[in-house]
Amino acid sequence: MPRRATSRKRSRNYWARSAAALFNRLHPYIIGIVSLTLFPEAPLAADVAAGRFVEAGERERLEELRAFIAALTVPATLMGHTVSNTVPLLGRLPEDRARLLSELDDALARFSENELAAYRRGIDHL
Repeated sequence: MPRRATSRKRSRNYWARSAAALFNRLHPYIIGIVSLTLFPEAPLAADVAAGRFVEAGERERLEELRAFIAALTVPATLMGHTVSNTVPLLGRLPEDRARLLSELDDALARFSENELAAYRRGIDHL
C-alpha cells in the first residue's frame, strides 16, 4: 500500500489539528511553513514514480494548512512566504488569523487543482 503525505485513514484535517496541538504546547515564536516540493533527483521522487508514496494534492495541502492555522491558539509569527507554497502567507497570530484564513479561502475558491499543480511543476529550484 502506498504511503501518503497525508493519510486518508484519518480525517482530512486530523494531522493539521494534531500538529497545531503540539505547536500550542511548544509556544514557538516563529512557525515556518514550507510545502513539500519533489525534484526528479530527490530519493522520494523514485518512491512516487514507483507508486510507493502518493503526495497530497495541492488543494488538500491548502485545506490542511487552513485547519492548522485555525487550530493554533499560541501567539506566533507565521512565515509561509517561500516559493514552495502556492499561497504565500506571512502574519502574526492571533492578530492576522482572519486575513490568513481568508487568503487561503480565496485561493481555494479561485484556483483548481490543475492550476495549483501547474504552479508547483513550474518550480525549478528552491
